Amino acid sequence: MGLLNDKKISVVVPVYNTEEYLEECFESIFNQSYKNMEVIAINDGSTDGSFYRLKQIQKKYPDLIVKNQINHGLGATRNVGISATSGEYLYFMDSDDIIETDMFEKAVMLLEDNNCDFVGFQADIFGDIEGKNINQYMYVDKYLENKKIYEGIEVQEKYFLKLPLYNIPFCIYKRSFFENNNLYFMEGVIHEDEEFYWHMMAYNPKLIVSKEVMYHRRYRRASIMTNVNHEFRFKSRLQVFTRISDEAPNELSDIYLYHAISCLNLSLREAILKDYLPDKDDLSFIESFLNRKMKVLPVVSVLHKLLFFSYMNKLEKNGYQFDRKDSLIRAIKEDVFFDEMLSELYVNSSKIAIYGTGDFAQIVLDSLEMALGYFSADIVYLDTFVKTGERQFREKSVFNYQDVNLEKFNMILILSELYDAEIRENISSVCNLEKAVSLIQYIS
Repeated sequence: MGLLNDKKISVVVPVYNTEEYLEECFESIFNQSYKNMEVIAINDGSTDGSFYRLKQIQKKYPDLIVKNQINHGLGATRNVGISATSGEYLYFMDSDDIIETDMFEKAVMLLEDNNCDFVGFQADIFGDIEGKNINQYMYVDKYLENKKIYEGIEVQEKYFLKLPLYNIPFCIYKRSFFENNNLYFMEGVIHEDEEFYWHMMAYNPKLIVSKEVMYHRRYRRASIMTNVNHEFRFKSRLQVFTRISDEAPNELSDIYLYHAISCLNLSLREAILKDYLPDKDDLSFIESFLNRKMKVLPVVSVLHKLLFFSYMNKLEKNGYQFDRKDSLIRAIKEDVFFDEMLSELYVNSSKIAIYGTGDFAQIVLDSLEMALGYFSADIVYLDTFVKTGERQFREKSVFNYQDVNLEKFNMILILSELYDAEIRENISSVCNLEKAVSLIQYIS
């Protein structure tokens, strides 16, 4: 590596209750082919034996700096790490994950050779939850070209709904970019990675992405993101979406506002599924935000509108009143996707196949019927791995897509968040794909 080894990487590893995974994590760091680094582990008030384990690991790797503090959360702990280190590059790793041994070497080469502000790698996932299809959580970018240089605003304009770059541990950053733009992590919330990414991209960084998988993320029951309190998640998202909306650069104001509303949307959707009711302060805050932003409803997708409507209905059953319900119904009817596609559900002579029978499809269809009335089209529900007739969805039998002549339908409506591409491939194998329309493809 020669001269490139003159540039030091500051590796910041917040630690919270990951005792059993720490040895593997730090082994992957200290086995890096790139040796010029400082590594700081900050125990953030762990209640297990993490701090003791860190001190044991420090005996094996004497260069490891170990700090201990009362619990402040991930964002605050990363900020402590930034202040306590001095390397030209910054890297933030999760303490239960592992990295490839040449990740730092390849990162520095890409950053130096291309004069970029940060580099992003691909990631895969492994886990200890039996029976869960963890492959659906692969962090692979399908849109940016390998090792091509991009500018942040260009990426946001073209790909803002599709990239995994806001997973902070997948990226290595120039410290100077942090300092020149006064970047820091939001404190006291979860989803701070998402807020940081949108904040950072507003400063138009020069970036490069490698298609190599360098990061291995562990999926476990006790992690922050898989075992979080619903109320805390909801309140965190409120803070995050507000910050994203407020931080928008002028040329990206619509995109940033759209994503801010998407954050709110996720919160409402989870609240519907988990039967969680926020307190009145949160609800007043949401209504105030929507009232101020009603002018953007034409650019908000029909999915967002339907979720807003569904949650309004849920809350009204619990005595909370929204003033904008009629406006929202009009906005749903005037949506281009509804006008051109979803309105077919209300045509008596239409034959429609709906492919997807999960929570996503349930919420979309229930919301439509609550807003506009029961469907009048002849509808058949399809899924991939189901045996025809073995279960029901919305009081109708579900068919395996291979057991139905899809050519006879006027439209095949795809309602799946995670498997849209696979479903389109299945459809194309048995009929003309032109019949298929996808809500997810429309909003992205």
